[in-house]
Amino acid sequence: MERWGSGYQRVLSACSREGYPEPEWQELGNCVRVIFRPHPELAPGDRVNDRVNDTVSDSLSDTVSRLGLNERQLWFVRQLQAGRGINAEDIVAQWGIGIATARRDVASLKKHDLIEFIGAAKTGRYQLKEGG
Repeated sequence: MERWGSGYQRVLSACSREGYPEPEWQELGNCVRVIFRPHPELAPGDRVNDRVNDTVSDSLSDTVSRLGLNERQLWFVRQLQAGRGINAEDIVAQWGIGIATARRDVASLKKHDLIEFIGAAKTGRYQLKEGG
């Protein structure tokens, strides 16, 4: 039971730290449902964000067409565009491929100057490059 309680606190801390609303917890018999709400900065119907996202999406689509990126690479870039901190292991989990293939996908994105890795090896993260 102790582990359940600490997991609950870790979820709340992570949401708070990243600026997300507190999740809604529902008890359903012997199950628990957790509902996560979108980040406030990603609110639908925000005209400024919609215009920015449309411009970035159009630019991204042009780049994808020009460079011939695969579906996994496009997914990776879109995750970064949405502000998510992801890495090659996330490609493995999402697409069910080997880590070597995922690392090649990421290396190709770096080679095309679309993404860059910032920070230390263990604590750093990928981000979209300016003008990429």
